Amino acid sequence: MKNFSVKNGSTLLLTLLIISAIFATAIAFASFIISGAQRTKLIENSYNAYYLAESRMEKALYQVRKLKVKGSLLAIEGVSVDFNDDPKTSVLSQDRDMQFDINSADNVESLRLNCLGDANAWIEVTITPYNETGVYLDTSIAAKELKPCGTTASQYDIALPSLAYNANFSVRIKAFNGSVSHLDVNALNQSGGTTKLGSELVITSSGSAGMTSQKILVRMPQRTPVADFFDYIVYSEKTINKEALGPVNGNGNGNGNVNGGGGLDQTFVFQDGVSGYSGTTDARISECNQDTNFEGITSLESDESDGGCAGNLNADESSLMRWELSSIPTTCVVASAFITVYVTNGAPAPAHDLYYIRKNWVENQTTWRSYSGTGGGNNNAGGNLWTTAGAQGADDRGSKIGSFPIDGLINQFKDISLDIEVVQSWITGSVVNYGFIITPGDNNETDGVAWNSENSVNNKPKITIVCGSGG
Repeated sequence: MKNFSVKNGSTLLLTLLIISAIFATAIAFASFIISGAQRTKLIENSYNAYYLAESRMEKALYQVRKLKVKGSLLAIEGVSVDFNDDPKTSVLSQDRDMQFDINSADNVESLRLNCLGDANAWIEVTITPYNETGVYLDTSIAAKELKPCGTTASQYDIALPSLAYNANFSVRIKAFNGSVSHLDVNALNQSGGTTKLGSELVITSSGSAGMTSQKILVRMPQRTPVADFFDYIVYSEKTINKEALGPVNGNGNGNGNVNGGGGLDQTFVFQDGVSGYSGTTDARISECNQDTNFEGITSLESDESDGGCAGNLNADESSLMRWELSSIPTTCVVASAFITVYVTNGAPAPAHDLYYIRKNWVENQTTWRSYSGTGGGNNNAGGNLWTTAGAQGADDRGSKIGSFPIDGLINQFKDISLDIEVVQSWITGSVVNYGFIITPGDNNETDGVAWNSENSVNNKPKITIVCGSGG
């Protein structure tokens, strides 16, 4: 007698398997379609949020520049106003300018300018007095000086016009015959010490659509300059430093100083003290002082032979640096990345090396022997040890991500390119961002290099990351 139950059972099982496969394929296809629709909606919302923020900013600019509304009196939904009196730092392309105000109550006697630019670049500095209502008093007594600003770092002290009455001053600095790659302006008081500069108007507008938000930031002088004298048309954006702060998180707070538009192609610049950013950490470690944490120092170093180390003239010094980058969208496709440091010491020598770090080092606990858990200060042995002292082990650091050229030029800025694949992995989260170490390696040179740390008053280090198309 034939048994048909086994065959029927096999057919049923095969049918169930086929149906399951079709069902799984349908679910995967539906998920793909839904995910694509969500991405499309997110991009659409991102654009809508950006243009909402843009329209609010345009309304604010119209009121400030056309209707002469004081910045402190702006009352527009999604718009906030702040005032910045920090030292001014700028990059000026040829024929572009920066402008700011000096208030009579600031007791500023002169301006100190540090600049670096193209070989034939010059800067023109114009300082003009005006009264409390914004009316220029007498353009004939304006101070105007023309100074070279070439490839060698230059410093100039420029006195404000001496008047028999109290006045505010508008300052314009314009680049001629080339671009100015770095320009720092500090205010000096009667005794020659640094003091605050006049406030700059900082306007931030925000827009939201769905689950996305965008912010735009504008920096401009508090006073609307008189047309003709300042060689541009009122209500023109030519001299406005306008920055898109890009996508922000759900509570509407952005991090960092981000330039770009619409949340797509963007340049992210992170520097402590700029736009409220405070995510820089750095540490110096010394083979000569192996259990010392140098918290609070204003200078970082990389040196093959520390001549001041008794008993070990070949003792190394290295420095670790890290920037918080979590505000960059994970969809960013890194096109370029570099850091900018202000070099203060160093004779010509072979380039030093940058390696990305694999250990979660703590700024106020890191020493030559340990990366955390020491308690900080001097003579703090123990803690969580580097695999090899000086963060030289394979478990301490990864591949080389850049070179620090040492050309002997000091008191000027230096850009150092970073490996974009490593930076990309930090942003996507495939590699944890523990920053990098700058080390002399084995170049056997007695001359090292020093640069400003995040604790320095001016010229703090910064990182720039450019997201290309698709970011």
